[in-house]
Amino acid sequence: MSAAPIVWSIAGLDSGGGAGLSADQRAADAAGVHLCPVAAALTAQSSVAVTGIFPVPPEQLDAQLAALADDLPPQALKTGLLGGVAQLRVVTRWVDRLRERGPVALVVDPVLKASTGAAFADEAMLRAYREELLPRATVVTPNAREAERLVGEGGAPEQARA
Repeated sequence: MSAAPIVWSIAGLDSGGGAGLSADQRAADAAGVHLCPVAAALTAQSSVAVTGIFPVPPEQLDAQLAALADDLPPQALKTGLLGGVAQLRVVTRWVDRLRERGPVALVVDPVLKASTGAAFADEAMLRAYREELLPRATVVTPNAREAERLVGEGGAPEQARA
């Protein structure tokens, strides 16, 4: 077992290498953290465009997490691009399972849109974030536009900035 803190990053694999699991790995290396990168979605993207988003089938996402659970249990989980509601629900089940064993921090980075403009979340995904994943979060790290979308139409702008 690693002496470094273990973090599972459940996110997208960006073929351009600029975001998602690639960026999380660089940050973990710099912080001295043992990162377990778990692919929830694959993206076909470059530095200028996203041309495809391919969610990992839920059973494959679940298998990746199950493979890690006993050998490399995390002190924290970090989510990024999840790909869809089914993948989000796999993550919420694992958060609950892991917390039955002990405390596990959950950092939710709700990736709703690529910096190039491609949308990653529809209304069903926003609802799943609000009702299922965000209530389990220790920390949520949206940008201003993501916060506004998560708060919803009835939310005040100051709620999104809080």
